[in-house]
Amino acid sequence: MVPAISPVPPSPPSPPGASSTPAPGQGGFASLLGNAVNSLLGAQTAANQASLGVAAGTASVSQMVMATDQAQLATQLTVALQNAALTAFNKVLAI
Repeated sequence: MVPAISPVPPSPPSPPGASSTPAPGQGGFASLLGNAVNSLLGAQTAANQASLGVAAGTASVSQMVMATDQAQLATQLTVALQNAALTAFNKVLAI
């Protein structure tokens, strides 16, 4: 059975006058892209380990399928982010 997804805790309110944009070098698109790539690498490693586990008889096929699906979704997210970045870059060049 698939475990339930825990709720996302609410973010604390920002103090009055605080900027909502991250400071240079903190957060932003570069951070988002870096996190997506790290997530992709982790998901691919987990899928590879699950595949090896099935071959060795230490993991179930359902675990391998779930890990492979997670890796596929992480790949799709990374490609979507790349496409969005390239589209934005091309729009800026067209100006």
